Amino acid sequence: MLNFTVNSQAAMMGLNDIFLISTVIFILIIPLIWITKVAKGSGGGAAAGAH
Repeated sequence: MLNFTVNSQAAMMGLNDIFLISTVIFILIIPLIWITKVAKGSGGGAAAGAH
């Protein structure tokens, strides 16, 4: 029973680490959205009607 408890707690801590790493990655990527510029001539008129 102790082994099951330790394994389940280890799995939960590993999942928390994955969420923490993904959060840091997303926070680091957010400034790239503001830095990048929209490409000129990206198909304005006719292509915009398809959406």
